[in-house]
This record gives sequence, structure tokens and C-alpha cells, in this order.
Amino acid sequence: MAKELPFFRFNVSEWLTGNIAYESYEIQGLFIKVCCEYWNRKNCLTIQDIKKRTKEDQKIDYLIQNKFLVKKRDKISIKFLDEEKKEILEKSLKLSIAGRKGGLSKAKARLKHKDNINNNIDINNNNNKISHWNKDLPTGI
Repeated sequence: MAKELPFFRFNVSEWLTGNIAYESYEIQGLFIKVCCEYWNRKNCLTIQDIKKRTKEDQKIDYLIQNKFLVKKRDKISIKFLDEEKKEILEKSLKLSIAGRKGGLSKAKARLKHKDNINNNIDINNNNNKISHWNKDLPTGI
């Protein structure tokens, strides 16, 4: 998500009133560091990777034990970031579908306009000219 959206929503009141607020500043800092790594890697981060990056094996285990991080096999999951990613992907899909519909409508309108122009063209073989609406255009243009 980092390139498409280099930031994630951070709800200050949830941070201040959530369970993380009762932890030490060291644990809080580690958690937000893990959140940043997780977001930067498009919500795909293994426990081994995060332990290697932070060198805080016991504290990472503590975050997992206290359910700040959810362990799924060998990977971690962070609920609020997973929800945000899902919302972003759903919004992107809706915009893509709407854009596709708009593009198809424009293409149909262009084809209809082109058909109307073709129906208004008369070829006059005697004068080698094409009659187009009110203009006489020489052939070959």
C-alpha cells in the first residue's frame, strides 16, 4: 500500500483510549513501528521478518500474546490496517467499474455520432465531390 497510499488513517481517540495506551511507551513505539512495516509491505509481514527488523523477539511475542498483533500461521495481521486496506480496494474497484461504464458510454456515443455522419454523406460520382452536410469537400481529403 505504501506506493499507492503512503499513509494510513490514524484515529487519535482510539489510540488514546485503546488498550495500547496502557502499555509502556516502548511497547507503544514498537507497535506503531510494526504497523508502519506492515503497511509498507502491503499488509504481508511474517513474524520472522518483524523480529529480524526490530530485534525485539520478546516484545513482539508480548504484542502477539496481548492480541495487538494477530498471529496467522507464520504471518501477523493488524485488524485496523486490514480493514483499511479492504476499504481502499473496494473503493478502487467501484471507481474502476464506474470509469469503465463511463468509457463505454463515451465510446458508444462516438460510434453513434460516426454512424450519423456516415449516413449524411452522399457520394456524387459525376462531380467527384462528397456532399457533407452543407459543405462540398473534394474527394481524396
